[in-house]
Amino acid sequence: MAEYPDGLVGQQVSRLSHDFSVFVEFGDGDGLRVETPFTVVPAGSDRPVEIDPEEPEEHWSVVTGLLHQRVVHAAVGPQGVLSLLFARGDRMECPPHSQHEAWTFTSQTGELVVCTPGGDLARWAGRTL
Repeated sequence: MAEYPDGLVGQQVSRLSHDFSVFVEFGDGDGLRVETPFTVVPAGSDRPVEIDPEEPEEHWSVVTGLLHQRVVHAAVGPQGVLSLLFARGDRMECPPHSQHEAWTFTSQTGELVVCTPGGDLARWAGRTL
């Protein structure tokens, strides 16, 4: 697995929202939008909870458990699976989708990483601040 997207480790979740996708905003303005089902494994559990971004209300409390946590590890596997580990031990995994863009990471520098249908990654470099 690659340490990727750049700069995500150490960032703290500052805001969560949903509107047919789940948006995770980090303290420095970077963001992760997840548009297809993903899982969160709460700290102290080994049971993944599947979150449907189009109807996240059922498990929204699991998602809000990520609020104010720092990312301690971020990686993208060879099939486009984004894995995040948070300081308290919660884990988030965003797999690819066969027909839709599964997730998109945007940074304040303009970096853009998109998990395209099938799991390939498209990446555009940002500018240096």
